[in-house]
Amino acid sequence: MRRSTKGVIILLSELLADFASSLSSSEGDIDVSGISIDSRRVVAGDLFVALNGRINSGSKFIDDALAKGAAAVVSASSEVAGERVIVVPGLSRSILARLVTKFYGDLNSRVALIGVTGTNGKTTVTHLIGHILSELGSPCGVIGTLNGNLTTPEAPELYRRLDALVTQGSASCAMEVSSIALEEGRLADLLFDIAVFTNLTPDHLDYHGSLENYFRAKEKLFRAGRSRFGVVNRDSSFGRRLILSAEIPLISFSVKDVNLLSFTSSGTYFELHGVRFFASLFGEHNLSNLLASIFAVRQLGYRLHDIADAIRSFKGVDGRLQLVGVSNNVRVYVDYAHSPDALEQVLRALRATLSDGGRVVTVFGAGGNRDVTKRHLMGEVVAKLADFAIVTNDNPRQEDPNEIVKAIVSGFSGGFDFEIELDRRAAIERAIALAEPHDIVLIAGKGHERYQVIMDHTMPFSDFEVATEALSK
Repeated sequence: MRRSTKGVIILLSELLADFASSLSSSEGDIDVSGISIDSRRVVAGDLFVALNGRINSGSKFIDDALAKGAAAVVSASSEVAGERVIVVPGLSRSILARLVTKFYGDLNSRVALIGVTGTNGKTTVTHLIGHILSELGSPCGVIGTLNGNLTTPEAPELYRRLDALVTQGSASCAMEVSSIALEEGRLADLLFDIAVFTNLTPDHLDYHGSLENYFRAKEKLFRAGRSRFGVVNRDSSFGRRLILSAEIPLISFSVKDVNLLSFTSSGTYFELHGVRFFASLFGEHNLSNLLASIFAVRQLGYRLHDIADAIRSFKGVDGRLQLVGVSNNVRVYVDYAHSPDALEQVLRALRATLSDGGRVVTVFGAGGNRDVTKRHLMGEVVAKLADFAIVTNDNPRQEDPNEIVKAIVSGFSGGFDFEIELDRRAAIERAIALAEPHDIVLIAGKGHERYQVIMDHTMPFSDFEVATEALSK
């Protein structure tokens, strides 16, 4: 590997030394300046790795990649013949990650990695950790839901971004680690200094098949050789299981560890080990997120007093219990909650701040072509903790929106007051128009997202912007 003004360059023979049994001299001398698994994004000099997806075979896109200037192609199929097409038996995402590691070199020696996994809280915890460390003079990058198409990017993008963070001066990176990334082996050869477990509740069961499989995937982050030290939420039943099964040393935390706890609509006050904390976040779920972040940073050698000082300037995360505004004593929030547990945590947090007989009005839906088992459970949670709901579209994708709504409504208990409005803009506008003084409007499901997917069309759409317009009226 060598670096030029354009980035990393490596000989194909060096890159494939551990994977391909034979290369011609002309193939081996090819310079590779990047790795890609998406033929649409190939640029001249890239190695195109023709992975098989759930629907399409990667070999279908080899000609496209070569036409765009790919230096060479790696394929699992020996039936794909052609100049600069190299066969790597058993090609997988794990092998892809090892190729990318070979390309960029040992990243573990150049950046401290903090991996955060769990059903909910990953985004808030990674951004909290990034903020605290940066405030304490150790620049920390963040990789996750807010700055990529996937929670944990595919290996070529992930390692490229880590390499860029180091080049830009980051000493560490707080990364959201998804169960699917762990299961697929996207993180091969990365060693995390700290692994954090937030919680685990039903989600992504369309992929994992069962809650047990989902947990087993998360558990992989806490194996020897994957992480050095763990921080685990023992308020979660799966966290308590993890404490017993983890192969690495760890500490655990609980919301019961704090004293002098006070939640307000402006934030959370508490004391931990004699140190007073304030954060501009509220709700018990955010207290858990704060503790996860505090204990993770503490394991890197920082004092609690300094961590408390850094947290005071944290302003929150886009789309996570984000206040849109207040008008006529009506507060409007957007939140990313799109699972039963996340909805319950957010609704409980908001109910705790109600005053003078105010109500919670909720706008929500459920994504299409995703885990169908959670839809009626989301309905049950909203019926239990909200006073009124408008059920609407939330990226229905290729599914019939009416069928999604039907599944959600099946979870409503008798007598619960709700309406159905599939036009999400109209649903948000109606909820805000119906709100009375002291009410809270929660627009749930999309949070930071700036699009709506209906059939094969992705259209610009922001809950925050639509709510801001509606509130101004």
